[in-house]
Amino acid sequence: MLLTDTPPFGPIWTAEVIVVASFMDSAPAKPGRPGDFAEASLRFRVARILKGKLDKKIVTLQTPAPSGFGPAGKEWILMLSPEYMAGKYRYGAIYTVELEPQIRAILAKGASTVPRKLVPGVGVTEKK
Repeated sequence: MLLTDTPPFGPIWTAEVIVVASFMDSAPAKPGRPGDFAEASLRFRVARILKGKLDKKIVTLQTPAPSGFGPAGKEWILMLSPEYMAGKYRYGAIYTVELEPQIRAILAKGASTVPRKLVPGVGVTEKK
């Protein structure tokens, strides 16, 4: 299963921001380091925010999988980590929009409001 409602693990619990966004376009992107495979820069237009706060209307992610996100207008769920939001990481998790009802149900249980402490290796926090 891609998602879990068991805190603090899983992308829903570790993402700072979760949005539904429409694929706009892609362009070649510089690989992370010389010798890496070609990557793509993907642009998405934010349609709605499921968790967190985001001031941008356009989100750009880098991915080693440069195809399969189109056609333009197709909606995806983007999970953006605290590192991405801080500008330290250019990748994000991309899920099919068909998971939106499941994600909304998990968030309704309180995923976005749980106070947390640091969990080694996960980068999230849990109730003290």
